[in-house]
Amino acid sequence: MMSVSPLQSWADSLPDPIPIEVSTDSSRDGEIRALLQEAPALCDTPLAALMWLRIGRFEPAHSIVQDASRGLPAYIHGMLHRLEGDYWNANYWFRQTRDQELLASIQRYMTEHRASAPWGVDFQPSEFTQAVESLMNPRRPVHAGSLDELQQVAMLEWRAVWETAMKSVFFTPHDH
Repeated sequence: MMSVSPLQSWADSLPDPIPIEVSTDSSRDGEIRALLQEAPALCDTPLAALMWLRIGRFEPAHSIVQDASRGLPAYIHGMLHRLEGDYWNANYWFRQTRDQELLASIQRYMTEHRASAPWGVDFQPSEFTQAVESLMNPRRPVHAGSLDELQQVAMLEWRAVWETAMKSVFFTPHDH
C-alpha cells in the first residue's frame, strides 16, 4: 500500500480554489491515474473519489460512490451532485450520510478553521448547497456570498472530508 506522503503531497500541490462546478479540464487526470496505479487498493475508495472531486471531475468520482448508501461515500456523493448542479440530489445524499460522527468531524474541522473562511461555525452541507445554488442560479434570491467565499468554504469542506478519508485508509483504531 502507498504511504500517506505521495497522496498528501499531490493534494497540497493543487492550486486553490477548488471548483464549485464540474470541470472538463482533464489535464490532471494522468496524475490521479498514476497515483492510483501505484496503489490499486485505493482505486474504488472514497479517497480516490475525493481526488477526482478536488479537480472537479464528476464522472470518475461518481462511478466510485454512486452505489453508496450511507457514511463517507454518501457524503462525497452529495458533494459531487452539488458540483454537478443537481442541488436537490446533493441534499438527498447529505441526508443519507446518517453518520453523526462523520458530520461532527466535518463540523469540528470547519469550526477550527473558521478564521480562514466564512461559514465555519455551524456548517450545514444543505445550507451551503443552497448558497451555491443561489450563486449559480441568480433567480434564487438567497444571500449566497461571493464566488471566492463559497470556494473557500468548499475547500475547507473538502479538506475536512479528505482528512477523514485519509484516516480511514491509513490508520487503524489502535494508531490513534
